[in-house]
Formats: sequence, structure tokens, C-alpha cells
Amino acid sequence: MRLYKILLIGGFVLSTILFVQPITSYACSCVQPPPVTKEVERSSAVFSGKMIERKDSIKEHTSSGDPVEITFEIYKTWKGITETKVTFYTARSSASCGYPFEANQEYLVYATEDNQGKLSVNLCSLTKELSLASDDLAILGEGKDPTTEEDFGEGKDPTIEEDFGNSDNDSADSQPLTSWSDVPVLWFGLAVIGFIGVCSYLLGKFRARQ
Repeated sequence: MRLYKILLIGGFVLSTILFVQPITSYACSCVQPPPVTKEVERSSAVFSGKMIERKDSIKEHTSSGDPVEITFEIYKTWKGITETKVTFYTARSSASCGYPFEANQEYLVYATEDNQGKLSVNLCSLTKELSLASDDLAILGEGKDPTTEEDFGEGKDPTIEEDFGNSDNDSADSQPLTSWSDVPVLWFGLAVIGFIGVCSYLLGKFRARQ
């Protein structure tokens, strides 16, 4: 009976150690936003426009920081670009400071350029919906019209459906993502089951000898 109690206590302790895991959460943390003039100075491009396309550049997502490709139809430009259409990147999730751009919504965008010449936008910039940017626009002034025409494709309206119209990416995004931590939990469960099985076997052998 004493051995039986020891085995039960041991199984309980082992299962607790294996299954109770610390949960770490991550969130984007931004410093105090700078004045508009300072934000323009440190930005590589400043423009207003409408989001017309979103593409995941990595099909198998491993992190909330994976880049998402955003394409805009440009209304006005204040710095850095002259095209009627521009593509830039942001992180997939706001937890990694990605900006949550929505289809067919209009924004005032402050973008920075990385060492590879690619524009990116993060949640800590002064980027905002155009309808909320009146204070910024009062400081920025009228802006300039884009001068370099970009082809949106023959017969294609520069807008997208709410689901972004990409069947490959949609099928991947519509399915729940499995975290790597789900795999150890499975093995831990199997280990606990195996431990209980071994305990039961040893207990049977012990009782058979009595």
C-alpha cells in the first residue's frame, strides 16, 4: 500500500510539472510619439492613400513579426515617393508593432526605409486613418499629387474584397495556427500516460509477490 501511495504521488507531481508551464505574453511598447515635423524628418516617405492589397510574404507563419506586404493607391505625397501606387511592409500582428491596415480604408502613412531599400510601417509611427489626421494635415499642408503612373492591371479596379481576394493566402489564414508549444504538451501527455502504465505494472508485480 505504501508503494501504491508513492507511485500515485509521484505521478501527480510529474504531471503537474509537465503541464503547468509559464505563459509569456508580448506586446508592442511605444515611446511618446514625436511632433509631426519630427516624424516627417525621420520618415523616409509620407503619403496618404487607400489600402488596395495585402499579401503575406511568408506562407507558413512562425511569428507575429512576420512581414505582410501592403499596397496602397496614393492620393497625396509629402516625402519620398512620386508613384500612384506603393508597396511597403508591416508586421502581421499589432503585438509585434504591426499596423492593422484594413481593406479599402484611407490612411495617412509615415514609412521608414530599411537598409535594403524597402519601406516599412509600424504601430509606433504617427500613421493613422485619414479621417483622424486633420491635425497632421494642417501641419503638413496640401501635399503633391503623384506623378508616376502605376498600372493596376487591365480591367482591374484598384480595390479589393474584404477577404483580400487571394485564395492561397486566405486558406492558410482562415485556419488556426498551431504554436510550437503544442508539440511538447503532446509529448508530455504521452510521458504521463507511460509513467502511469509503468506504475500500474510495477504495482501489479508487487501485489503478485505478496
